[in-house]
Amino acid sequence: MPKRFLVLVCTVWACSSETRGTHPLADAPPPVVDAPAADASPPDAPAPQYSGDVTGQAIPTEANLIIVWIVVSGSPDYNYKFGDGSSVGSHYTASLPGALPAEAINASGVAVGFLALLPKAVQIPEGKLDGTIDSMILGVSKNGIVFRTAASQVSGWQSTFPAGELSCGRCLPGATPSSNETLELAPCSELTINTTDAQACNVF
Repeated sequence: MPKRFLVLVCTVWACSSETRGTHPLADAPPPVVDAPAADASPPDAPAPQYSGDVTGQAIPTEANLIIVWIVVSGSPDYNYKFGDGSSVGSHYTASLPGALPAEAINASGVAVGFLALLPKAVQIPEGKLDGTIDSMILGVSKNGIVFRTAASQVSGWQSTFPAGELSCGRCLPGATPSSNETLELAPCSELTINTTDAQACNVF
């Protein structure tokens, strides 16, 4: 998981340094991947919607929400913001503005996104993130949103997610204490944001 999605990625999200890029946010061109199939998000389809609970201590009265996609296809890794929402007390809603852009998808054809809460006054544009929002994060989701392109050739946990559509994944422990965590297909209602134990699934 990239080092620059906040101190959040490598401290709060507890990523392993040996598998990450060694530089801040990349200026390199995005990986060459198959864009989501046209029928995955037709122009007249409603934007994907998510809603759920905010748990933990010090839950903000109101907050903004962003969806952050973890891209580890090249060096350096980066995080890509695509999707917005808000929370009121212990409930949030979020949506994607359209089909997931290629810049948010790994070269394998798999994309994994997590929800992050920010103060109400903070507005973040779509695109690559740098580290300037690290200290503003109020909470993150342990479970994630998963997209797999129809043309992707993957194995393991990634192959268990439906191709050509968005779905959600529940975080599971790795096979050994030193291995990455994995995701399994789960209802999107399990996308809970935690303000205390703010650790996203360390799948990369």
